[in-house]
Amino acid sequence: MTTGIDPEEFSTVSPDQRKRIKILIGKLFDAGDREREHIIASLVAYISDAGASAVNDQAVREYSGLYIDGLIEILASVKSSHKSQLMDYLSLLNHIPILSPSSWYKSLRNHLFCETDHCPIIFELVDRLQLFYLLARAGDFETAGSVMQELEPQINNDCLKLWLVFQLGKAKVLAKTENHSELMRLWLELILCGYAMEGVEVALYLIIRWIGIINWHTDAHFKKMLLLKLLDAFGNHRNQNSAMVLYQLFTLEDKLVNPSEKMLYTKRLIKHQPLMLSVQQLQILYFFAGNYSSGMQSRFSDSIQYFQYSNYFLHKSWDYQRNASAFLRESLTPEQYVCSIKALEIRTHDLANQISMQNNAYVETLQAEYAKIEELYRRVEQLSVTDSLTGLRNRRYLESNLYHMLLLAARHKVPICYAMIDIDHFKLVNDNYGHQAGDYILKELGNIILSHFRKSDVVVRYGGEEFLVILFDSTLERCFPMMEELRGEVQNHLFMYRALPISITISIGIAFDYNNCASETDIIFHISQADASLYKAKNSGRNKTVVAD
Repeated sequence: MTTGIDPEEFSTVSPDQRKRIKILIGKLFDAGDREREHIIASLVAYISDAGASAVNDQAVREYSGLYIDGLIEILASVKSSHKSQLMDYLSLLNHIPILSPSSWYKSLRNHLFCETDHCPIIFELVDRLQLFYLLARAGDFETAGSVMQELEPQINNDCLKLWLVFQLGKAKVLAKTENHSELMRLWLELILCGYAMEGVEVALYLIIRWIGIINWHTDAHFKKMLLLKLLDAFGNHRNQNSAMVLYQLFTLEDKLVNPSEKMLYTKRLIKHQPLMLSVQQLQILYFFAGNYSSGMQSRFSDSIQYFQYSNYFLHKSWDYQRNASAFLRESLTPEQYVCSIKALEIRTHDLANQISMQNNAYVETLQAEYAKIEELYRRVEQLSVTDSLTGLRNRRYLESNLYHMLLLAARHKVPICYAMIDIDHFKLVNDNYGHQAGDYILKELGNIILSHFRKSDVVVRYGGEEFLVILFDSTLERCFPMMEELRGEVQNHLFMYRALPISITISIGIAFDYNNCASETDIIFHISQADASLYKAKNSGRNKTVVAD
């Protein structure tokens, strides 16, 4: 099991206090009412004393981390197969406000109706409670505070479901006002009450909410260690608690969680039921997955699918925002609604930015993928017109590309020389030294021919041991000496294959286009002329250069 926070990292909590805290936390769940009150008072006192010091915020984070770490260890040791029915209800809190048009509304009423027999609270109270929770979550703490004062006398833990929603909203208000002592008392009492009434799952849910509400600042690595400890102990269940832990890990800053790790959390999260995450959370997850798939993995089809889901949940987020705004407008006084507008504007601005980011990411993905496809086409085309053995152009290049160059040269009255080259007695090389030696000779000869001419000239492996060289803007007076020089160079070159010296000669046939022909038929005619001249050279003794009439 992951060890959680290392106590030695704390600078504001003495070793004696850490020992005392561990003992107190260990007694919490088994203590009687009076002893439990005394233990909670002692734990809160540590926060109160730290609040008077200069390291107030850091001390509160460190004490909170120690308390949470101790609570997780205790709950991890409890063997419980009990599944709390309350967890389905708590998942609904992701979707507040839940109003009559919502698909979750019937489920909410079913959960609450089962408690109205035991709790003398009119059902209209639920909307006021949703209002309070929504305001606290949106960050309008001024209005939330006034609604909290109105609700507090009407809410108690006889109706656990409503009481929990109220306490979770109250925790946000206390955190904002930095009322650390009261906040600490609230969390400890809430966790113990949830455990006593519903078991381990609800207690863990409240602990995870506590972790999420703390402003960890530079101690965010403590938060990660606590979340990993929870994930190690309870993360094998695909439930609301594991969804909350995974999402908090996903939202940690990049220096604590790299993109690959975030993607692992994302893949686990999107396997959870949609009820366990808000539409905003789902939109963010799928948007990240789309970016990661395109940018880090170059998986275009996955990226597009993730972006499609992200667009869907972005649309749902706008629907949610409209419903929340309408609910606030109907539930608040005009003065209160004016105060809440700022929080609504922030969320609306975030959604507008998300649309821009999503569109840009989608377009960038398409552009990047288009560039990759273009490059692949270019490479495939390059391979299709390249001889795999010699690396020279092949016959397909002649058919698909070269004809256009020849026609262009003819149009501009550029003289063209065609030279067909063939290895003399090449069959003997294969018979005497093997086909691998023959391949070696072809590759080496191809390099010699290629290095002998200009970059503007074209060298094609025409087939077998035949090579076609096409020289642009070249006269007979210039071409013939070049071919003779090439023939002599090959005759004098010693080809070394596996320490075996091999000598070869070549025969060359030359044809000229004097009339600047401008059709494929004419080009084929001149190539056939060069080929006929080649056979004249071979039939007249080989190792010769012959020019067509």
